Amino acid sequence: MTENDFKEFLRKSVEETWEATEEPYLLSFVADDLKKQGQDYKSALQDGERLKGFVKRVAQTEDVFTIVQHPSQLAKVGLVPHDKTYVFPIEARDEGKTGVSPSKSRNEAILVSFFHLLKDLPADILDDVHIPTRAIVELLRKK
Repeated sequence: MTENDFKEFLRKSVEETWEATEEPYLLSFVADDLKKQGQDYKSALQDGERLKGFVKRVAQTEDVFTIVQHPSQLAKVGLVPHDKTYVFPIEARDEGKTGVSPSKSRNEAILVSFFHLLKDLPADILDDVHIPTRAIVELLRKK
């Protein structure tokens, strides 16, 4: 499998998953989905590169998809179409693991998603975006 073949597989899988469920295509599905097709993604990676590193590189250089990560289950990483946003729902059992209230985690996830949207704006527009630090801190403190 070439790098371009793998990118196309990911693009198609992300689009199909989003259209069907409006949820991310999880990286944990990649190996099994390719195995069902008799494929292996490892030949598409650069020397020593891992799957997460590959998708980060592609997400940074191409407008194919955006990476989303669960705020408390760090291994839960997925991809959504590049023009979409997604915030993982916070479950009650996640609160006990992190010691963070669900609303606080949700606020953090929303802020991170917002900053991901900002990074795609042209530089001239970003120059005019001013967010007081106090407002950001208050959103993070909010319970």
